Amino acid sequence: MSNANLRHYANIEDESTGEAFEEFRFDTISGRRESIVMERERADQTKDVRLQLRKFNADLSLKGDRSSQEIEEAINKPPAHYFVHSARTGWREDDTAFVTPWATIDSKTRRRTILPPRRITDAQRYGGKPRGDLESWKKHVATPCGFSDLGMTMLAAAFAAPLLKVGDRQSFGLHVHSASKRGKSTMLLAASSAGGVGREEEMPNWSATSAAIGELCRIHCDRLMSINEAGLLAKKKAYAKMQSTIYQIAESRERDRHSKSGFATTDDSACFRIIFISNAEHPIDYYARLADEGRDEGEVARCTEIPAVRRNRTTVIDRFPVDLPTDQRVAWARKLLNRIRKGCKIHHGVALPAVIRFMMKNQVRAKHLVKLYMKEFMDGLDTVNMSGAVQHAAGNCALIYAGGCIAIDAGVLDYDKHDLRRAIDQCFRDAFQTAAEDRDPLLRAKRILRRSLEGDRIFHMRSARSSFDAVSFDGYVADDGEKKKYVIRARSMREWFKKEPCGHRGIVEWLKQRGCLQPRQSRSSSTERPPADWAERNLAWPDKRATTTRSVIFDDPFAK
Repeated sequence: MSNANLRHYANIEDESTGEAFEEFRFDTISGRRESIVMERERADQTKDVRLQLRKFNADLSLKGDRSSQEIEEAINKPPAHYFVHSARTGWREDDTAFVTPWATIDSKTRRRTILPPRRITDAQRYGGKPRGDLESWKKHVATPCGFSDLGMTMLAAAFAAPLLKVGDRQSFGLHVHSASKRGKSTMLLAASSAGGVGREEEMPNWSATSAAIGELCRIHCDRLMSINEAGLLAKKKAYAKMQSTIYQIAESRERDRHSKSGFATTDDSACFRIIFISNAEHPIDYYARLADEGRDEGEVARCTEIPAVRRNRTTVIDRFPVDLPTDQRVAWARKLLNRIRKGCKIHHGVALPAVIRFMMKNQVRAKHLVKLYMKEFMDGLDTVNMSGAVQHAAGNCALIYAGGCIAIDAGVLDYDKHDLRRAIDQCFRDAFQTAAEDRDPLLRAKRILRRSLEGDRIFHMRSARSSFDAVSFDGYVADDGEKKKYVIRARSMREWFKKEPCGHRGIVEWLKQRGCLQPRQSRSSSTERPPADWAERNLAWPDKRATTTRSVIFDDPFAK
């Protein structure tokens, strides 16, 4: 009598090696439900299957012929399931599925269920399995991080990692530095918790070998990878490890291994796309100086250093409740950071899947939004005066902004996009305090002006006889010889800059300095203080009613 309850459970393929396997499930003598996986070339050999089942204590009949008959029947039955182990984690080639180390987010019903790569071990998966729920993660992790520019930026980076393919960006990293106990590790943990582990001790660290870093990158393909505590490295040797790791990750391919290695591969599963964030008490430049070296442009482009704490802050927390007394801010910030840590421990890995599913619902729209958000961020930067390395870093920050906006669209982050852009922009400026940025405080106002002039609220005059409904537009533009001349309703122009302090006044002055403005009154023609509306004048618009409108008139300030 057999009590094995033997079942031919699954046929399994491994994309990375091309091998096939058969899985059998059975009850052991002690009553546990177990399974064996055998190479397909051996799985139809009754003797081999029987020996393997006995090895793992299957409750087979003691009579050899009875147990052999039971095994043959199981072998000859079609498997209940068909599985395929993906060659790599991250997006599938057609973007219809996203593979994580513990499960696959799939938008299709397939004959073969896609499983994580077969090479990933339980030890490598440790701590990363999703836990808790999304709403609690938002409440206890994402919302508190909104009090920190660094926290918002790092969370956005976690959601930007799956956009590397769409945004056509190489793998890159951020290095966050500050004195100890300022909250940088907590923010790194918060970013990790979006799609991975929720405990600091479970995060990878700088003491990992180069081979281990490469394998970790493969596991984190299209996801954020945190690298904690550069303090584990010997200071004078730290830069050599950091520099080689940065280039290794930016190359987006694991280093070659001996062909007999269990992790060796000849297919594209050795390739990956990731965003990594590391933290330390010192910037990478500090470790480079200790080694009597300097960072080159290529390295700077691939890993951007961000100071975690502003000069006038004690922690990474930048904003506080309006009714909180100043002398209570430090204690409040500490409590908030502890709350984030506790939230990460209980709720992690549940936010990223929601963003992935949102992108899968309408891939065309998602890709369009990513491009749009990246352009929006770049439009606010004076890239002309940036070096090539800084321009590349700016593009990386643009992708981070796009990741945060997609998460907002998916309902995963509750941030205002204007606030998010300001936070990421501030972190970028903290990283690169270039002379051009210091000289030009109007970069954001110029971005607003350019976007408004290119928007659909500006009517394009095709001829001198064109007319339109003035109520539906903020202004109009017409060709005036070789230049474009804009006529903008004064009230609308002021509205454009309502969220940018002094933006309207600064832009008007800038237009005047560039020689583009056609004001009602010249500022230099009067010894008296000119009126606030000196740049405005009444003009009859060529609309259907020939409406006289208070307007600001200027030539195209962005013409080359």
